[in-house]
Amino acid sequence: MLECSGASPAISAAFKAAALGATIIQVGMMIDQNISVNISAINGKELTYKGSFRFNDEIDLALDILSQSPAIQTVVTQVFPASDFREAFAIAKDSNQSAKVLIEM
Repeated sequence: MLECSGASPAISAAFKAAALGATIIQVGMMIDQNISVNISAINGKELTYKGSFRFNDEIDLALDILSQSPAIQTVVTQVFPASDFREAFAIAKDSNQSAKVLIEM
């Protein structure tokens, strides 16, 4: 299982959702401070939890692949100016209205 958000509620949810004996790989970068995470399932489910640092030197290859795949543009369903951030988050929350919402800065 990959945890890609780095948000403490999602990390706790990953431990809860993981199957017996699963491995959880922490891909999402977390802030450098103490956070509250419920890891009690590590023992009961005999889980393995591993860290992973993303974006070593593969980012250039990923950007090349994406630039050669015009269909990737269809993933972005809406783009909002920063001033409309509330509307952007409301639409992003509803998967019937959006897939990927961007906020331009």
